[in-house]
Amino acid sequence: MLKVIVAFLVFGRFEYIVELDSTYEAYYESGISERFEYRRIKVLGDEIPEELRALEVTYTPYYNTADFEFVRIVRGRDTLYLDTEDVVDVLAPPDLGGTIFWGERKKVLEIKDLRKGDILESKVKKYGGNWLGPTGEEKYKTPYPGYFNQIVLFGETVPVKKKLYLLEEIAEKPIKFGIFNGKIKHRIITKDGKKIHMFYSKNIKPYKVESLSPSIYDFVPKLIVTNIPSWKEMSRIEFQRAEPNVTPDETIKKFADSLCSGIIDDDEKIRRLFYFVADEIRYLGLIESEMEGYEPHPAWLTLQKRSGVCKDKAALLVALLRAKGFKAYYATTAVGMRVENIPADQTNHAIVVLERGKDYEFLDPTIGAGGRDLLPASEGGQSVLVSRAEGDTLRTIPVSTPEKNKVSIYVYTTLLGDTVYFSYLMNFNGAFDQRLRRVAQSGRRRVESFLHDILSGVYSGIVVIDSIRFTDPKDYSEYFRIRVSGRVLKAVINTPDFKLYRPVSSKLASSFAYFLRHLNSKRELDLVISFPQSYEVKEFVPLAKVVEPFKNHVRLGKEQAYIFEFEAGGIVDQVQNVGNFLNTEESGGWFSFSTSLVFSKKKYSSTEAESMFRDYQSFQGNENLWLPLKGE
Repeated sequence: MLKVIVAFLVFGRFEYIVELDSTYEAYYESGISERFEYRRIKVLGDEIPEELRALEVTYTPYYNTADFEFVRIVRGRDTLYLDTEDVVDVLAPPDLGGTIFWGERKKVLEIKDLRKGDILESKVKKYGGNWLGPTGEEKYKTPYPGYFNQIVLFGETVPVKKKLYLLEEIAEKPIKFGIFNGKIKHRIITKDGKKIHMFYSKNIKPYKVESLSPSIYDFVPKLIVTNIPSWKEMSRIEFQRAEPNVTPDETIKKFADSLCSGIIDDDEKIRRLFYFVADEIRYLGLIESEMEGYEPHPAWLTLQKRSGVCKDKAALLVALLRAKGFKAYYATTAVGMRVENIPADQTNHAIVVLERGKDYEFLDPTIGAGGRDLLPASEGGQSVLVSRAEGDTLRTIPVSTPEKNKVSIYVYTTLLGDTVYFSYLMNFNGAFDQRLRRVAQSGRRRVESFLHDILSGVYSGIVVIDSIRFTDPKDYSEYFRIRVSGRVLKAVINTPDFKLYRPVSSKLASSFAYFLRHLNSKRELDLVISFPQSYEVKEFVPLAKVVEPFKNHVRLGKEQAYIFEFEAGGIVDQVQNVGNFLNTEESGGWFSFSTSLVFSKKKYSSTEAESMFRDYQSFQGNENLWLPLKGE
């Protein structure tokens, strides 16, 4: 009885619950499958949510089918069947996983007059590739022909009373499975001589996505079933279908020679080839082959079209590198989610692997476009499968260090009247280099607007930028730099004895660490940032202007003036205790104070994120402190 009451309390906060979500799937030796999806939903609230005003099912005409077998409303003793002839077939909204070139569509059936207490039931039949299998003479295939795999999530944004996934196994190609992110029960039943795997769970709590949380595939209970025998087999299959398209022909060889003409240094050759593919091949999907989305186009065709998706750009770079004698390989990975250690189709991206001696170097001409580094820091920690004739195992891309991805800012400040005069040197390393170059590619006005927004957020007065110099976004010889000077009007408070100036080092550091604004004290999920990173901001004011250190606070309404001679706890790295974030120093006629923030990993637990939030609250106290300076 207690369990029933608890379940009611949990479910009662929602407009509806899923009473049953049941799928029966049977696969064939070819790898394609036939799948029946049944859902039973109970409406709890008077307000009908948007997602129940119409039912949708997506499919891709090239690769699979999807049809409503029935949709009905059970209202008391009455059952109302909706006419499936009213289904509207429309092009699905474009996104990277849909209509980039596959032409994904969706069938929509409007649900009218749904009421509180109604039961909404639907059954959908799907047939074909289990996701977006490539087409050809055989209309339906799977990404790895002859093999089946499926990923099933056991969780939704609303409560689910019961979820079932039943898979009919064929003896010739038995499956293996893995359960991740929680518990899912499993048992095997036999019906009409068929072996059926039953995976099920009851009273599944709803999930709520938080800002900067992991992919739902990384925290919702997840089932992966597959009959792909090994990573080596996957690697061999990827090699067999990619190899003809990454082998350089005469066109590729001549073009590589022209790009590298006069260059002797191998590193410079690699960079020249990389930047051509990264910067000059636009990201655009084309329908050109029978294996769209899974097999790269021939390198010569991508070069000719000057366009392609990640697989095409990777294949072209592999071909160009091989043309110049490098050992380069086509490889697949997953961006934005974890690849579990079970051989199955979990990848969504292609990159390049360069073998130099005993080491692998990873290059990404798609996501890495526009940056000095050949692999963006955000891809550190991802799993990668290198395509080789003999096969390969699942590898991991190394994670970069915070020092590699660093913002270093030096500010020289002078005051005259109520105006602050500033001069900045801003250095952006690693991933920050790529971000700022992309801003600079839009032109000087965009850079000035970016800086004005940043500085207006840290100064209390009116910001006027007088001059800007910055790195040519196409000059990759050094990391990106900006020099900017200007004024802040009405940023100084004058008193009869001294001036009050609010330093900017604390605000500047946190203005770039955008994720700090998403912290809170009640986080439930892990906090995921793009890459390990660090910030150092050092501000200098003329020492002759600094008032002798105060022993007590100087009150100015609700504000405080303080000489910054104190020790404070701050946002410190959650793994390495790097100490306090605020330091002062006197040297060469300048009084300086610096702020340092370090984040050494990509993912922090909810407990660590809550601790970080408390540190950030303490840190923000420094943003309201004033520095007393001598009057004129």
